[in-house]
Amino acid sequence: MNLLVVNLLRCALALAFVGTAFVAQGQNQVLTNAFITQLISREYSVDIGGVQTPDIQQLTSREFSVSIDNGPANPWSQLSSREYSTVLLSGTPPPQVSAITASNSPSGSRVLLNWSNYNQWAVGTVARFDIYYSSQPFTSVAGMTPILSMPAESVASLLTNLPPLEDYYVAVVAVDALGNYLPAVVYKGVYVISPQVITRELTLAIGNDTPQPQFRQTSSRELSLVVDQATPPPAISKIMTALTPTGDSVTVNWNGYNQWAFGDIASYAVYYAASPITSLAGLTTYATVPGETFSLTLNGLPPWQDHYFTVVPVDAAGNFGTNVIYAGAYPLSPQGLSREVSLSIDNGPATVYSQASSREFSALITGTNTAAPVTGIGSGFTAFTSVSAYNAIDLDWTSYNELFQQDVLRYRVYIANNFFQDVTGMTPLTYVPAGIQRFTLTNLFSSLTYFVAVVAEDGSGNFNPLVYAISAQPSGPDITFYSQPQSQVAYLGGSASFNVSVSGAGPFGYQWLFNGQPLPGRIADKLSLANLPLSAAGSYSVAINNYYGSVTSSVANLTIIVDTNTPSLAAAQNGANLVLNWSGPFVLQTATNLAGPFSDLPGATSVYTNAIANEPQRFFRLRSKLPVIKK
Repeated sequence: MNLLVVNLLRCALALAFVGTAFVAQGQNQVLTNAFITQLISREYSVDIGGVQTPDIQQLTSREFSVSIDNGPANPWSQLSSREYSTVLLSGTPPPQVSAITASNSPSGSRVLLNWSNYNQWAVGTVARFDIYYSSQPFTSVAGMTPILSMPAESVASLLTNLPPLEDYYVAVVAVDALGNYLPAVVYKGVYVISPQVITRELTLAIGNDTPQPQFRQTSSRELSLVVDQATPPPAISKIMTALTPTGDSVTVNWNGYNQWAFGDIASYAVYYAASPITSLAGLTTYATVPGETFSLTLNGLPPWQDHYFTVVPVDAAGNFGTNVIYAGAYPLSPQGLSREVSLSIDNGPATVYSQASSREFSALITGTNTAAPVTGIGSGFTAFTSVSAYNAIDLDWTSYNELFQQDVLRYRVYIANNFFQDVTGMTPLTYVPAGIQRFTLTNLFSSLTYFVAVVAEDGSGNFNPLVYAISAQPSGPDITFYSQPQSQVAYLGGSASFNVSVSGAGPFGYQWLFNGQPLPGRIADKLSLANLPLSAAGSYSVAINNYYGSVTSSVANLTIIVDTNTPSLAAAQNGANLVLNWSGPFVLQTATNLAGPFSDLPGATSVYTNAIANEPQRFFRLRSKLPVIKK
């Protein structure tokens, strides 16, 4: 896009056209009876952010060429060219970033920061943003080290792997190309869910840009649920275990526990001991898993020893119950299987037998026949998109007659991206103990199709490797598109922007893609592009993620065209007014400084009059109108 910039500085016209004479400000020589056939202005600006030595805050280059033609005998009788370069240094650092919003996960381990209200383009010298973190409120970053730096033009950042269930404080600091910044900050507090209060807010804007106002309807709803429970989450009453024959690996499963009925469970603490667990006194947590997790595989346990486990739900405030219900895992002796059932009766009427304990020992003589296949044509085994979890597949093999096999110890679950009929050499994704014939596979990718098979394993570790895998697609991550990026056409050197709007289980993270590859630092719901080169032409899309997975928008194509028209903008001062005129299909733009941003003057046509009496400076330029693209 060819641009001609006219600069009005302190009500004085930098360039004036009087008749056929050209007067250059700051020069004594006046050329008269000259005909100006071509006037070309080019600008090139580079912000260098602390990589080169010495640091250069801003480099501005101007080249001005005038062709003066005095007659047809020599079409280029005179050619005058001047190039002017300046280095602009400022001792004033960028202003403070004060308006920060934060959207954190319930546990606080992830937070999405946004400072889009900070007008970095008006500042003009921002090279990067430094993000600071502390467990205590702070008003200065002097002596602190940033945990992350984002490049200029960033307006958001996703912080991960933060300490869960702890309040913390963050600040964003703008840094110029010389490394100058203001150490005084306004911090933003990020707080996890309080012990008894859960708040959700949903705001929906309905409307479009026409007619005005822009948003014809705005609907806002806030739902606050106060969970006022004097007691911690109830104990898990049913814990299942599945182990290898030697007992060195055990899978603990509490899939039947309905955590959503209690509302504020943040994590599960898993305890392990070599003897029955009747109290948590003296025990330390063996492992901790986040809420909505219902199984855990523990490896490297002592072989040929009995193991005992209990799983304790913990709420967001760290409260948990002391009532212990444990499950035993007993490795196979060469020909014996030991099982223990323990029943604890508490808080009821006083009885002679306040506690009853029953131990049962069953001798298992394994046969030479392996368990029958679980999958196969007509077997009844099913795999469907989950209706109870995100990014998940529900498995069901209740039609399999487990009791008829007599010695099924557990089930092996296999998964692959392609069809398979033999699991020899494959590693099971997980194990499911005998007695459970429904299972949900989680943490899958909703955009992929998987093949799944289940194999029954007997007490000696024998199984039939021949299977018939069936396909299924996981459930989505609960992200619904309100609007998708739209294809568009822009001129070389112009600008373009893409937007996306979604709803679902937030908070959301965004990553814009160009020709399928991530664009570094472009992690907001809007992608703005300026000074477009030809290489910017291509396909754009955005990947959106939440705690349950990721989805990708439709592809929008950006077409870059070259404007062969040369704008010609003439300016003259008429008293307290500036009069501009031009010809051709151009749009007049204006800005308060040369770096912009420039904006269109709606309805401005040639001749255009601008009052300059009260303005210290004003810049104008022309841009070509985009052609109408017929689809």
